Amino acid sequence: WFSFVWSLARGIWQGQLLTVYLAKQVSGSMTNIGIIEGVQGLARLASAVGAGVVSDRLRGRRNLLLYGSAAFGVGVHAACALLVVTPALDRLGPWLAGLSLYAVLVSLQTVVVESLLADSTASGARVRDYTRKRLCQQLGLIAGPALQLAMLRGGAARDAWSARTTRALILVGVAIGAGACALQLAMDQRRTLDHESEARQLQAADADGADGAD
Repeated sequence: WFSFVWSLARGIWQGQLLTVYLAKQVSGSMTNIGIIEGVQGLARLASAVGAGVVSDRLRGRRNLLLYGSAAFGVGVHAACALLVVTPALDRLGPWLAGLSLYAVLVSLQTVVVESLLADSTASGARVRDYTRKRLCQQLGLIAGPALQLAMLRGGAARDAWSARTTRALILVGVAIGAGACALQLAMDQRRTLDHESEARQLQAADADGADGAD
C-alpha cells in the first residue's frame, strides 16, 4: 500500500503540474526551473549514500528508522504545503529549499522501504515480492495523472491551469504524500525474517566468502 499511495501522490503533484506552477506563478523563467531540477538531482545524489549508511547502522533498530523517516516525510510535505498557501513564501528560494528536502526524502524513503523489503523477503520469493511492489508503483504512477486530469476537468476546475487550480492540485498531492509517509508507521516489522531473509543470506554468503579467502 505504501508504494501505491506514495507513487499516487507523486503522480498528482510532481512532474508537469509542478513545472507549470513554478514557471507561471513562481519564477517566470525556464532557466530557474532548470536550476531547481539540477539542485534536486544533486541533493538526491548526495543524500543517497548517507541514507544507505544510516539504514545499515540502524538495521537493528527499525522502529527508529521507520519513525524517523515517517516524521521527516510528514514534515517535508507540510513545508511544501506551507509554500503553496503562504504568498510570502511562494518564491523561488523557498521552493528551491523545499524541493531539495523533498529530493532527500525520496532517497531516504527508497532506502528504508527497499531495506525493509529485502529483510522481509524469504529465499526464493524475491521475484514475487519485488514484482508486487513494482506493480503497485506503476499503478500509482498511472492513477496519479489520471486523478489529476479528472480534477482539472471537474466542475470546480474549469479554469484549468490557473494559479488557484494548480495550488489545489498540489495540496491534494502533498496531503496524499504525507499520508503515505504516515503509512510507514503501519509497516509490520515483526515480519522481518532476520537470518532467513534474502538480504541476510546474501550477507552471510559474502561473510563466508571473505572468511574462506582469509
